[in-house]
Amino acid sequence: MADRIDFDAVGRGAAVTILIVIPLALVGRLVPDGSALLLPITLAIFAGFIAGGYVAGRDTSGSPAVSGTLSSLPCLILVSIAYVIIQLRSDQPVYLALMAGQYIVGTTFGMIGGWKGGQGNHHDESLIKPEDARP
Repeated sequence: MADRIDFDAVGRGAAVTILIVIPLALVGRLVPDGSALLLPITLAIFAGFIAGGYVAGRDTSGSPAVSGTLSSLPCLILVSIAYVIIQLRSDQPVYLALMAGQYIVGTTFGMIGGWKGGQGNHHDESLIKPEDARP
């Protein structure tokens, strides 16, 4: 499977995701709870994951959806590290379910972006080769 992953494309998508999502997440931390700005910031964060996935899926020589999914992981790791540090420094609990939810949402939007970016490209490879299929 590693030979099907285009790490250059994943890296470009990850850079786009980080450049969009991290600044928006920082702004989101500064906005007070209940503010009307939280919804547009959250939607823009989702769009950042889609944009990064799109770049990875468009540029890949492998599977666009897999590349889009993988492009979201570096940003999610940075966000997770920051979350844990902030929570521990303020003597607050670390909610693993919240972190898991962030990974599910982020990778899903990355995958959607990768799939969309790969449309029109004929790179998408099946994980099952015809000779491996059973009758």
